[in-house]
Amino acid sequence: MNFVFRVTAPAAVWLVVALSLGLAIVAAPALAQAVYNPRYDVNGDGTISVVDLQIVAAAWGTSGNPYNDRELIVAKEGGEYLTVGAAVAAINAAGNASAGSPYVVRVLPGSYVEAVTLPSFTHLLGSGEETTIISSTVGNPIDALNFPTATLVLSDQSRASQLTVVNAGTGYVNTAVRLRSGNGATLTHLTARADGTGQPCCRYYFGLYVTDAGAVLQGEMLRLHAQGGLQNAALYVAEQAVARLRESSLTAQNGDADTRGIEVWGSAVELDRISIEAESSNTNARAIEATDSQVTVRNSTLAAAGGYATAGATNINTAFTLSNSSVTVLGGIGQSFGIQALDDTGLEIENSVIVVTGGDIGVYGISSVSNYDRALRVHHTSVDGTGVGPAIGLSVQDSVLQVTNSEIRALSNSGITGYGIHNATGGGVRVDSSQVRGSINAVWNDAGARADSDIRNSVLGWGLVHVDGGALTCTDVSDDQDRRLNKQCNPTHLLQILGAAGQPVFRSAGITYGNAPGLGNWGTSLCLGFATGGANDNAGRRLIYPFSLPAGARITQIITEAYSATATGVMTSTLASRFFGSGSNVTQIGQIGVISGPFGWNTVGQTFDVTLDDWRSYFIQVDFQTTNNMSGTCIGGHRIAYELYGP
Repeated sequence: MNFVFRVTAPAAVWLVVALSLGLAIVAAPALAQAVYNPRYDVNGDGTISVVDLQIVAAAWGTSGNPYNDRELIVAKEGGEYLTVGAAVAAINAAGNASAGSPYVVRVLPGSYVEAVTLPSFTHLLGSGEETTIISSTVGNPIDALNFPTATLVLSDQSRASQLTVVNAGTGYVNTAVRLRSGNGATLTHLTARADGTGQPCCRYYFGLYVTDAGAVLQGEMLRLHAQGGLQNAALYVAEQAVARLRESSLTAQNGDADTRGIEVWGSAVELDRISIEAESSNTNARAIEATDSQVTVRNSTLAAAGGYATAGATNINTAFTLSNSSVTVLGGIGQSFGIQALDDTGLEIENSVIVVTGGDIGVYGISSVSNYDRALRVHHTSVDGTGVGPAIGLSVQDSVLQVTNSEIRALSNSGITGYGIHNATGGGVRVDSSQVRGSINAVWNDAGARADSDIRNSVLGWGLVHVDGGALTCTDVSDDQDRRLNKQCNPTHLLQILGAAGQPVFRSAGITYGNAPGLGNWGTSLCLGFATGGANDNAGRRLIYPFSLPAGARITQIITEAYSATATGVMTSTLASRFFGSGSNVTQIGQIGVISGPFGWNTVGQTFDVTLDDWRSYFIQVDFQTTNNMSGTCIGGHRIAYELYGP
């Protein structure tokens, strides 16, 4: 490659120095095209003098030009080439770029409006991201194969650094930088922006687009950004491509339908020390969305905000690894997820923090659905979900999630649903050495939950455990007050004394009661005891209802419920219930209360704090008093709430 200089010394002097440098001297008519190479401008005055050349030549010695005379200069004024495209055309015409003899296209400060396809073994080197800008509005039509066009297209073993690339096109797909194929393309200290602000429907914008089998991109110190359009992504990786990024930031904003920091299809992405932000006011916003892929995130931050469905990472049939990282999600008008694992996804999360807040419909720290036998592990991680509506720390359906040395927390500000762990149909957990807290329940099992969930060496706090189905076993588990729970993971039990037919008869829908004065339709099967007024006023009756509880049980409340009926609609009978212990002596422990209320179901209850120290039997004594033989009282039953801690 020939270098041409502005002549500022006698020709004979120039000739000697130039020949010693191996540089070519052109005839005078070519001086209008003169090249100014800043590498040879030693004194920085904008010209290359004999002194400059002598200094450079002395530094080179006998080694020759260290750039092998293969550096092309692009400048708005005074360069070999006025456009990047012209320099690239010269390289293509030479046809001799190789791994051993690459080209460098140095672009001096300025704004260059053009689209460039960089040849293999070529380094596009700007003068800084703030000073060298290449922009275009090129786009791809809807029927373009793989959408090959972009402001900057990279080829095999090409490289670009120290510049900004912008696309603000109006095509179907509009991309700033694209790696179409090839192995080993590299980007460093580069900004890529795709801007679809204000564009109408059905346009897509990508900061960096990497596709095709075998395409491998290495990126470091990148700033990737996409905004507007129907959908956008700062980084899009597809079709068995590989992208490895370090120490970079990715942002995406306000796509009409979807906004994603990174979107991955059937490919692999490795991220280290990356910041990703996705924000949308009214659509889906996800920091990462991956399908049929492998994603590894280390030492990074993921953030998503606003939108209808907001997520730190949504994974479908993907192997997802997150370590030493943080995920922050601020929900909008819909559901919010820290990490979603769907349809045969594997999860490995460790040493990370996941915080999800907001979300009018629901908040989920980690949600696993239909992952069946895939490994789902959370280690040394904090998961926190706080919602306006329902809030769930871990939601598990048709999956088994393993949690160790972690803290799971869920708080519903509305009091609707606050579950530390929610085992839905087919869902189960293995928890060890962790803390699980939920504002309503630490753990909630749906009717179809798995029967083999297990919690060990852990703390369950706030609300405790609710089991509609499946089974949950606790070993060495305590509550927030350091009280050991039983094997069912719950210290609170409800003892119901049943009716004669073996069914609870507490205030229940669907039971039809007869009318006074006959009361014949009541039937004793609906009552623990039944009393009516006799021929004489003040007829009385006493009924005894025994029960027993194991030693160490702590009774917290007893409620008696009764149904009262009168011919006149006026309550003329009273019911008094008392709680007794029957050891060597019969001792009244407390009065439950007196019912003297209106026609219909009535309850009376009392709070207790009585710890049973042995296996003595206990009973509830109920006394009736009536003043009208047309009245009656049916004892519906007693509820005894008690706590039992232990193995």
